[in-house]
Amino acid sequence: MNPLTAAFASSLGAALILTPLAMVVARRLGVVDRPDRQLKKHGRAVPYLGGAAIFLACVATVLAFKLGLTGSPRGVVGILAGAGIVFLVGLWDDIRPMGPYKKLVLQILAALIPIYFGVHIKFIDNPLYSKALTVLWLVGVTNALNLLDIMDGLAAGIATIASIVFLVISAQNGRFNDALLASSLAGACAGFLFYNRPPARIFMGDAGSLFTGFMLAGIAIGQGYSMKTEIGVFAPLLVLGVPIFETLFVMAIRAQKGKPVMRGSPDHIPLRIRKMGFSVRATLAILWGSGAVLGVLALMVIHMNWKRALLTAVAAAFAGMLAAIRLASVNMEE
Repeated sequence: MNPLTAAFASSLGAALILTPLAMVVARRLGVVDRPDRQLKKHGRAVPYLGGAAIFLACVATVLAFKLGLTGSPRGVVGILAGAGIVFLVGLWDDIRPMGPYKKLVLQILAALIPIYFGVHIKFIDNPLYSKALTVLWLVGVTNALNLLDIMDGLAAGIATIASIVFLVISAQNGRFNDALLASSLAGACAGFLFYNRPPARIFMGDAGSLFTGFMLAGIAIGQGYSMKTEIGVFAPLLVLGVPIFETLFVMAIRAQKGKPVMRGSPDHIPLRIRKMGFSVRATLAILWGSGAVLGVLALMVIHMNWKRALLTAVAAAFAGMLAAIRLASVNMEE
């Protein structure tokens, strides 16, 4: 069996086993998400700690299979170390909530770890700008996936799709370390998704969404996107288009209404789609489908010449603008 396929299968199996255990532990410790009739409208208390299952399944698989792969482990260690820090931050927040600004500071510190190990954006020559943009990217994507975790199965499904796309790209480029990270993360998220699909029996919590977002951001940095054109470096924006679009949209709506950007409010895209009359499963299909289409476009862009790549990017941006206009017209105050 191909080692990457084996890593996916191993991580998937581990997550399928660990997630029910996390459910039992969460209930015994009282780490549950209770309805609040505002953003949290599920009918019963749902256990957290799904993030612990994702973390353990992914990290254990990477460490086990890395022993059999060639190449320096430096980048892998850097990404896992930073992701481990944000996992602990999220776990602490799940058990005893901390303020958003404290979490942000800790996330920035975690983002410096991969940079220390040589993982940073390389298409900018200026070292200072490159590392500053790397921190912004790591922290931004980490919080984007956290913000997207607003509906059963949504964040886990989008993360699974994005991980598979990054797996394909890294495998095409012979970047086995990145491919290992992507395949292990995809398996862990897919295994967790079995229990998180509607109606969810467990949530990933901040521990899971922050860890998964950081992993995706770190994996995205190490790819080779400019196969035929420099425009290919923007492919990660397509792969992670759904959480990035959600984040920018919510920030813009909150700023327009004078609401604090970092405070929760029912302005999320999934909730707007639901308000338009779609069921939960239909909303998931729309957003998962959007993530898959954007992933395919990213795979196409890195193989296109610059004219076709630019046209594809412009078309995707235009479609995003139309979607934003339609979504913004939904009245969420009623």
